[in-house]
Amino acid sequence: MNYRLHKSQRGVALITAMLVFALAAIAATAMMSRNYVNQRRTENVLFHDQGYLYLLGAEDWARNILLRDRKTAGVDSLKDDWATKLDKIPLEGGDISGRIDDLQGLFNINNLDGTKPASVNAKRFTQLLVNAGASPDILSAVIDWIDADDTLTFPGGAEDTEYLYGDNPYRAANRKMLSPTELLLVKGITPEIYAKLAPNVIALRETTDINVNTAPAGVLQCIVEGLSNDDAKKLIEERDKNPYHNITDFLNSPEVKGKPADTAGLTVLSSYYLVSARVQLDRTHAQLQSIIYRPDPKTPKSMRVLMRSQGGV
Repeated sequence: MNYRLHKSQRGVALITAMLVFALAAIAATAMMSRNYVNQRRTENVLFHDQGYLYLLGAEDWARNILLRDRKTAGVDSLKDDWATKLDKIPLEGGDISGRIDDLQGLFNINNLDGTKPASVNAKRFTQLLVNAGASPDILSAVIDWIDADDTLTFPGGAEDTEYLYGDNPYRAANRKMLSPTELLLVKGITPEIYAKLAPNVIALRETTDINVNTAPAGVLQCIVEGLSNDDAKKLIEERDKNPYHNITDFLNSPEVKGKPADTAGLTVLSSYYLVSARVQLDRTHAQLQSIIYRPDPKTPKSMRVLMRSQGGV
């Protein structure tokens, strides 16, 4: 009897020892796994912080190029140094790349603030809508989204009552747009319409002129009535080789001459630029987009960063 009890106790002790060993192994594995995760998380944070500093360095690089260009160039065009894309530059453990884009080549949606449907800016945006396959009446809804009052613009306007009774109610902003993506909230603008508008529009707080030296085909077609796709492509090819020194040169170009084109709000100089930079360090990727304001050299204002975003503008 004592022998059987002793044997039973030995079995229980063995099982207990095995359980203790298994628990210790699980605990040790969990600790090692947690430490590994914490180590990787710390590395990622450090790489991200380091990458952000590199991105700020790229922003300074862009500011210096833009400042130098303003001191030497009489016009702003895609032949300028700032328009050269910065290909991947090797870094320790990764690389960095970047580019500068002229935002004044695009149509500024906030130019519609305080306008009437018959204004030149309204006509240009209406043409952008038509070219995107959208209803011209959307213009009124965009004006109502931006203006400060609650009065409907006819036809097709939209104020709070149009938005509060939807499945996801919200109010009209009644202020200037902070991003062109706000167009997706405006009555009548679908994702498909926005995708066609997006390459041609921007949202800048101040009223801006359009630089005909950097405007894409879609914007040129909203400036010049009856400008075909082929003519727009030819215009861009010739313009990029020989930029316009003034608006008269633009109007006298073979593709534009003789076609109706309102010269109001057109320029060959720019002050607003988008700096896009991307860095890769180890497994970490980071990007930064900065809107830089470069004032006219005749003004006392200094160059400054208006906005930074690690998503989009």
